[in-house]
Amino acid sequence: MAAQIKQCLKEIELGESYELCLTNQLLVKGCPIEPFKFYKALRDANPAPYASFFSFIEFSIVSSSPEKFISVDRRGL
Repeated sequence: MAAQIKQCLKEIELGESYELCLTNQLLVKGCPIEPFKFYKALRDANPAPYASFFSFIEFSIVSSSPEKFISVDRRGL
């Protein structure tokens, strides 16, 4: 992670961007905890304003972010 932060700072110094969002992805197969329980624990630890939980038949998406990751309206769009 430290190397990634250094690279981000270098890109900013070079004028490639004025801000960067370094994110992490975790992919777990056969997760020992139910996805919604994981989401609730994450929300308790980090009550981010744009946290979200999506559950599908084959996978779930859990997000905890201070910035908008995804949006869905009442029609599901």
